[in-house]
Amino acid sequence: QQREIIYKLRREVLESSNLKEKVVDRLKDQVNGMVTLAFTEEGSIDYERLLMMFLEIAPFDDASQKRLLGQLQGLGSQEKISDFLTGLIENIYKDRERQVGEDLMRQIEKAAYLSSIDQLWMDHLDNLEDLREGIGLRGYGQRDPLVEFKNEAFNLFDRLMLDIDGHLARRIFRIVPAGAMPPPVNIEQAQANVDVKDATGLAQTPITKAASQQTAISGQQEHKKLGRNDPCWCGKVDSNGKPV
Repeated sequence: QQREIIYKLRREVLESSNLKEKVVDRLKDQVNGMVTLAFTEEGSIDYERLLMMFLEIAPFDDASQKRLLGQLQGLGSQEKISDFLTGLIENIYKDRERQVGEDLMRQIEKAAYLSSIDQLWMDHLDNLEDLREGIGLRGYGQRDPLVEFKNEAFNLFDRLMLDIDGHLARRIFRIVPAGAMPPPVNIEQAQANVDVKDATGLAQTPITKAASQQTAISGQQEHKKLGRNDPCWCGKVDSNGKPV
């Protein structure tokens, strides 16, 4: 069942011609979650923690970090902070799309999404294998190993789906064409819905030709429909060399 869900998501990404709306929604969800986590039980907000979490998505330079921190502290309420940061992230996304072009941005979205799914799915399979090997010990505690395995496998998968969105959010602004560095993001130009008046730069990581080729290869693999007992497309094998 878990594999069917992941395969469905992967097919949707491969077959989609435009993931912009989906990716922007994931970014906004991540930002809103960060704001919620930054608020303490007493109702106060840890601005430093919020800033550090936000920088994992949009890594500003040192000067811009200080300015952004001051602006966050001046907003006060959770609703205003969420609106401010989601508006900021949406406009930075639009600005990046203008920099690299719509066609290339669609490729970046697909590459970032697929790499997040593939990497974390293989990690998940490792976690399930470790769980399978150690679950028998639960019988010594008068607990049904099968029930324990199902419950923990469900929790691991729930965590996987959240991690895919988080991994995507942390990659999308770090992918640029090989050999190209876009100009610094001008927040003043990208602040239609936010009260920011600074220019800032983004740290970048190039997307290589190999990454583009991997996306194409993944697409070819996905077009072959797999049965429930077929080996995983990721090439994963267990400790005995058997495909999983």
